Amino acid sequence: MVTVSTLKELQDAIDARETQIVITGEIVNVFLKHRKARRFFVILTMSLVLLGVVLTPLTDGYAMIGCAVGIIGGILTFAFKGFPFAVPFAFRTAGVSNAMQVLKSGKAWFNPDGSLSAVLKYKA
Repeated sequence: MVTVSTLKELQDAIDARETQIVITGEIVNVFLKHRKARRFFVILTMSLVLLGVVLTPLTDGYAMIGCAVGIIGGILTFAFKGFPFAVPFAFRTAGVSNAMQVLKSGKAWFNPDGSLSAVLKYKA
């Protein structure tokens, strides 16, 4: 397990193919912002589904388009739950290949002390 606090240290840990990384410092704020964005999308998609169902009789069924968009958005939000971690990871580090490694492992969590832990799986 490696603890990193800068982007350079994070990139070096990935290049060394570390499987357990604890991220501390200012980098964690980037991941927190994306976590909040995911919560926003979850609420938005649920709202679209609810409004689509409620407003369908008033709009002669046109509100079901919003409902369908909400359902598809909800499926994508839950299917790709690693995106709030992988997107800033891709932007802040070497790129998409590293983000895809994080998405495939799907294990990242915030610790009570404010740090972020990630378990990465690498292709053979």
